[in-house]
Amino acid sequence: MQLHRFMWVFLFLLLTVAVLVYIKLAKEAKWNFKKVRQSTNSFHWLSHNFSTEQDLLDEALKNATNKIIIINWYPPFGDKVQFDSLPYECGNCQVTLNRTKINETNAKAVIFHFNELELTTMPATRRLDQYYVWRCMESPVALLQLRGMKLTEYDNVFNMTMNYRRDADICATEFSIHRIWKRRGETKLSRNELDAFVKQKTHLSIWVASNCGSTSGARDRMEYVTSLINHGLDDIVLGGDCFKNRQPKFEYSKYKFYFALENAWNCRDYITEKFFYNGLISGAVPVVMGPSRDDYEAVSPPNSFIYAKDFSTPKKLVEYLKYLNKNDTAYKEYLKWTTDDLIDIPGHQRETDYCQLCRILHGINIDNIFNPIYQSHLRDIPLFGWPSKPRIVPSLAKWFYGTENSDCLK
Repeated sequence: MQLHRFMWVFLFLLLTVAVLVYIKLAKEAKWNFKKVRQSTNSFHWLSHNFSTEQDLLDEALKNATNKIIIINWYPPFGDKVQFDSLPYECGNCQVTLNRTKINETNAKAVIFHFNELELTTMPATRRLDQYYVWRCMESPVALLQLRGMKLTEYDNVFNMTMNYRRDADICATEFSIHRIWKRRGETKLSRNELDAFVKQKTHLSIWVASNCGSTSGARDRMEYVTSLINHGLDDIVLGGDCFKNRQPKFEYSKYKFYFALENAWNCRDYITEKFFYNGLISGAVPVVMGPSRDDYEAVSPPNSFIYAKDFSTPKKLVEYLKYLNKNDTAYKEYLKWTTDDLIDIPGHQRETDYCQLCRILHGINIDNIFNPIYQSHLRDIPLFGWPSKPRIVPSLAKWFYGTENSDCLK
């Protein structure tokens, strides 16, 4: 009898421990673990305890009391844009064009914009405690074919790349998921608000282009849109220099679709502001052509764009757009993400561009886990702390050109 009672007590205690362990694990998974599993290209996130890492990030940001200076050595394209202190979530940094700060002890990074870059105009002396960062937001076609930049003279010159590509040391796109969210007002739409937003649209589609043929991609997209029009896309507004229709600001939100066609095709991750600003942020569903579908999905809210290459002919795409124009229920599926909470969108935690660089300078490398080469190339860099070996870019040319799709460089 006593043995029987002991067995019941033992089973009760065992069940209690199991429940407590389950609760503990559930709490540790609070950093959107479910949505992490749904991400198509971030399988390596699954090995992380996001609750612990969020706590470490909070502590690291709190301890970033020393303001670090980031110097833009050249005004990008001559534009002397004014920079200021970065937001709290970036760390504690000031970005400046003031070269005289180069010798200040807290000047820890110097950014060199590709267009103005020359070895002879870089600093005469170099401090070992400063990162040299190569920044470029143009496609390989624009550098190699239009400017004749081979980049071979910069072997072992830079510590990091700052580029639109997701496998760059610093992913330079300013259009991370949560920044798109902020630009839209940081609030999700209700179903009724989404219905009202769709009803106020007065046109089917718009395309704005200023590069009419300097690259093969620019010529191809012109031919593609012409083919769409020839197959019945009659409700389209054509804007930009190519059509002598420059307006200070098009009201993109009045259009159901925006054609975000890049002037360089099949170039890895080459997705420009037209997709983010004119499409996602304005609320016009982007119709896209440029890099692969996977590249778009990696930086977009779920089901938020139409990939032109999914359709075997331009005629098929025109038919689909006309179908959506007559079917609000189907059309609104492409805007459903605007009714979701930010935490429900995979990748919303990532910081990019100057913000990511500032974090790195404070020993915060947590954003590396979003890099597609994290497992193969970045695991030796601690998420919080400093790498044991100096960071170096052995060859800009091999990275930017040598790892590119061959179709991109045609």
